[in-house]
Formats: sequence, structure tokens, C-alpha cells
Amino acid sequence: HAANMVVMRDRYQPEGAFYPRGDGDSNHMVCRGFTDPTAKVDARPPVILESMEVFGQALAMKGVQDALSRVGIVCAYDRAGFGWSPRSKNATRTPNNVAA
Repeated sequence: HAANMVVMRDRYQPEGAFYPRGDGDSNHMVCRGFTDPTAKVDARPPVILESMEVFGQALAMKGVQDALSRVGIVCAYDRAGFGWSPRSKNATRTPNNVAA
């Protein structure tokens, strides 16, 4: 995985942005969507997609994201250690650590 990340970062720029995740690193996230410019507050909640296919890259969710983005905001993110997101510095990924 580490070699794959070096090649990806050297050759390509990811779409989207990086957001802090609380351990000193950031996860990659791509957001798209429609907001109603006539509404004072858009009451529709965003849809968050956790990318699980094809190395866990947000890009794998592009088709689903594009379809959902016609009616609202939808974001897909790369889990820690997958896609453009670096591995977690916490070596023990137990359910309690992940939920914390």
C-alpha cells in the first residue's frame, strides 16, 4: 500500500480536500451536490459515503455520488490507510479506539 500511495501522490492530484481527523493527519474527502439557492436554510442532511471498494478510494463511489448529488449534498471519503488518506498513527484499531 505504501508504494501505491507514493506513486499516486507523485503522479496525480486528488479531487476534493483533506479534513483533520483528530490524530494529527487528515482524511481525503470529495463533496458534490445541489443546494437550493432559494431556501434560507437547506434542511436536507448531507449523505456521507465511506469508500470501501477499489482500495477504499472515494473515486470508487463517483457513480453513486453523482446520482445522489442531483438532489442534495453528498460526500465520499477515504478511510485512514486507504486511497489518499494516510494510515492512522494508532496501531491498535479496536472498535473502542475507532469510536473514540
